Amino acid sequence: MKTLSLALLLALSLTACGQEAPRPATPLGQNAPSQAARATLGDMQLEARLVRSSDLSEAITRQYGVNRDADNWLLLLSPRSAAGDAIPVEGLHLQARAASLAESMKPLTLRRIDSAGFSDWIAEIQASAPTTLQLEIDARRDTASAQLRFSRDLPKR
Repeated sequence: MKTLSLALLLALSLTACGQEAPRPATPLGQNAPSQAARATLGDMQLEARLVRSSDLSEAITRQYGVNRDADNWLLLLSPRSAAGDAIPVEGLHLQARAASLAESMKPLTLRRIDSAGFSDWIAEIQASAPTTLQLEIDARRDTASAQLRFSRDLPKR
């Protein structure tokens, strides 16, 4: 079964050209913003992706209440089972922070999105490309905890 996070990422990568069906995203390179960071939290896999909001369709940005702008980036956090299936997320606590190289870390406001039995969290990040964005995510569930610390080079349009 394909995971919703992959389907959501493909749907989010559609432009506002009125395309209806998801199509595979073009690989953007080793340190591309859409490259996923992953961590294990007990029996849960947590995946983090970064997508430029202006690359999303108007329908998706409207549905999720996301500002569509070249300097607005969407952080997508997707908890899944090891097989990529939906997993109960009760008791999952997430905190995220972000900063460009010249700034100090600032907390992000995460919003939960539920769709087709899957739960994801999103946050908007304002960053003018080209720059490097640093991200920190702390996850806790029951007695398990995980940290994701990574950076992404944001390409100029």
